Amino acid sequence: MPLSICEPYVWYLVVTCKNCGLRQPIHRDKSEGKATLLRRYTWRCIQCHHNTTYEPNEIERYQHLSAQRKSGTGS
Repeated sequence: MPLSICEPYVWYLVVTCKNCGLRQPIHRDKSEGKATLLRRYTWRCIQCHHNTTYEPNEIERYQHLSAQRKSGTGS
């Protein structure tokens, strides 16, 4: 799932592909960025399909803050 379709104000665990550099969420972060990450994740990139393992220090906590505006709404 690309970052652009993440739900507004929801926290995610995000990795940056080691092959193509695409940032992508791998999991919702139910701790809202507060928990210490203890495990590694193996992830296949949605863009280049590179499969690799990410250590806890390579995983970013990310809160998606932008909400898409619906066309046809407003004053």
